[in-house]
Amino acid sequence: MASELEDALAGRLQRIRRRLRLLAALDGAVTGGAAAVALVAVAVAAFRWRHAGVPGRGLIAVIAGGCLAGALVRGARRISLTTCARRLDQILDQQDRVLSAVWLAGSPAPLARAVVADALARTAHLAPGAAAPARRPAGLRALAAGTV
Repeated sequence: MASELEDALAGRLQRIRRRLRLLAALDGAVTGGAAAVALVAVAVAAFRWRHAGVPGRGLIAVIAGGCLAGALVRGARRISLTTCARRLDQILDQQDRVLSAVWLAGSPAPLARAVVADALARTAHLAPGAAAPARRPAGLRALAAGTV
């Protein structure tokens, strides 16, 4: 019974972790794209200064590579279940009930099982989007400024 509760809690936290990782990858892609656009702007200026032709496909590949590299770097960052539990606790009531359940999971004590069951009951109605809402990526302004 206790392992089923712990597995259910871990499953909910892992869904939040996946969403956090997806949002981080999106933010990284935008930031990497902004850096790549700045690099491409310098390259275009250099090509025009030398009166040379601008290789369009190569520059597009640089921007795509920057987006991909940013997404991979930010998306590969480790996100612990503790971080996900803290996010849930911030939404609920900031009493650290979910965090306590994560730390007490695996304990055979009846109190630990009750804490895990309470955390499951309190998070039953929450969607991963509530714990990790979508926000505007940090590098979006730089990307927009670079494309102009």
